[in-house]
Amino acid sequence: MRLGAIERKILAGFLLALVISLIVGFVLYRNATRIISTERWVRHKDEVIEQVDKLVESLIDLDAEQRGYFLTTNETFLNRVGAAERGIPEELEKLQQLIADNPVQQQRIATLRSALKTRLESANQVIDLRRTVGFDAARAMLADQLNKGYLDESRNILNRMKAEEGKQHREDHRNRIWDPIRSIRFTLLVDAPRCFGAAPSGSGPAQE
Repeated sequence: MRLGAIERKILAGFLLALVISLIVGFVLYRNATRIISTERWVRHKDEVIEQVDKLVESLIDLDAEQRGYFLTTNETFLNRVGAAERGIPEELEKLQQLIADNPVQQQRIATLRSALKTRLESANQVIDLRRTVGFDAARAMLADQLNKGYLDESRNILNRMKAEEGKQHREDHRNRIWDPIRSIRFTLLVDAPRCFGAAPSGSGPAQE
């Protein structure tokens, strides 16, 4: 039994809708998988930024406790300085593990490790001078350390690391929003017409 013109148009429309549905379904599945992967990557970036913030906070605490002992010679501040000195290397190791897949940040870790070592040594030098020699000697050394940038170097490195992670975080977030839209649009405008032998809009042969 031969189909009439109307029946053929209905069948063609049905087949077109079915093919488009299959293509869109595949694209949505692929995008869902990509979104899940991107979500994991974004969470990883959040963890890196959080660890950087912890290190910055530890440095702020170290500065505060050092100044506290410098001004008062209260031994309580020394205990807190010791706690900060023990915590900073542990936090640095955690950060290094989190950025193991980022060569650029790994290079900064080596510089950061050296800067933190210098910062901890400089804090102990000021404290030892304050305890054994006196206020004026400790103040002179602290001023010298400030001039040499010992107190700011490690924090500046951490700020650069955080800025890099934040930039990548924003790019990932933007791609997570727009990639699915681009994929669906490409499928509807390019892939679907090709399935039926039609050239995408604007891609036909040039007219003489």
